[in-house]
Amino acid sequence: VDTSYGKVQGINSTDEGYENVVQFKGVPYAAPPVGDLRWKAPVDHEKWDDILVCDTNREMPMQELGFVEPSGTDFHNNTAPEMSEDCLYMNISTTEENLTGDEKKPVYVWFHGGGLTVGHTYSAEGNLDAFAENDVIAVSVEQRLGVFGYLSLPQLSEEQGQSGNYGLMDQIKALEWIKENIANFGGDPENITVGGQSGGTMKAMSMIASPQMDVDVDKLILESGLKYVGAFQSQEDAEKNGTAYLEDLGLSADISMEELRAMDGEERELSRLQLPHHGLQPVRCVRHCRGRPAGNAGRGRPLFGSRNAGRRSCRPLRRQHIKILCVVCAGG
Repeated sequence: VDTSYGKVQGINSTDEGYENVVQFKGVPYAAPPVGDLRWKAPVDHEKWDDILVCDTNREMPMQELGFVEPSGTDFHNNTAPEMSEDCLYMNISTTEENLTGDEKKPVYVWFHGGGLTVGHTYSAEGNLDAFAENDVIAVSVEQRLGVFGYLSLPQLSEEQGQSGNYGLMDQIKALEWIKENIANFGGDPENITVGGQSGGTMKAMSMIASPQMDVDVDKLILESGLKYVGAFQSQEDAEKNGTAYLEDLGLSADISMEELRAMDGEERELSRLQLPHHGLQPVRCVRHCRGRPAGNAGRGRPLFGSRNAGRRSCRPLRRQHIKILCVVCAGG
């Protein structure tokens, strides 16, 4: 399949009942955010000449993974993939017929849960093949999490005018790639639904709230995590949280960005204290993200949302539920 960076090749699913599904695993949508690109907006990936075989899930983003029950057992089997800062990849599920057919199908872009600090795209809660089986081209997007995705500091703001929201910028970059390339996978770039579970819901809504988001999305599927109360943090508060984070790591609050970017993220020097009280979340600002998450969801229609009413249950969606969500994606 042709993409804006080069050709990619997928594989047929080996899962029972999904033999007609073609999976593209680990498709790059931006350059690896490492070295000098750490804590900067994502940039285009270099083009390649050979065919890139996309048959293997990539490493999940850097994170301090702590399993919370029952999701640890139900979704992850209390195991985790390898981690890497090189994480800006997506997975795409389509079918042989949709790869070669003329009719373009609805597209569903799914974001995983785990707040904005943990998780990955290929856990059991997100079964892309079930959507592809129902004629929806399904995409899951990996993006920077935690300190790599949402750190805000005065020295970063001085460098860039403002800081934070790097994970959000990744999401928008991914949507731009999808808009440009998804037709080659059988998807309709004019019929994109965005959604997610828990933290994925916040990702979807913060993207819709962003002035930088220029990809039309008119349907949302939001599964828990609606956050009707509370606004995104201010730049000032985000910088205070980021400074406190550095101090908790035993680093000087005025450490230079050159020194921070030289630290070894793969050894998790920077990610070992990714705790909620550090305020690693979207930053409210004019450029990237405005207002309250749920208050901006009305930009997408129809809003299909749910909360599990306090039930401690993390069971994957059944096939009949997938069919309902596919009807929403198709505009029904």
